[in-house]
Amino acid sequence: MLGVASIGGMIWSIGAWRARERAAEIDPARRISLNTASVAELQLLPEIGPVLAERIARDRAENGPFERVEDLARVEGIGERTVARIVPFASVDR
Repeated sequence: MLGVASIGGMIWSIGAWRARERAAEIDPARRISLNTASVAELQLLPEIGPVLAERIARDRAENGPFERVEDLARVEGIGERTVARIVPFASVDR
């Protein structure tokens, strides 16, 4: 019988694998602009699913463009760790 810790570890592994899989879809030469990307494009970023992509788009509409990728931390549900994973794949082109 699997313990709770084992199940939690398996779930974490699957989530990490999916994040790496999505990140691999992004052409390193083409970063995703946080200021112009659609909700679907934002979901290509590591750790960003439909809910966070919607929050990013809503924040951008309500508070104006992002000045730096690190400004993503102002979006509810996005912390420093998530921002660090996104930095290589995102830009703030206008």
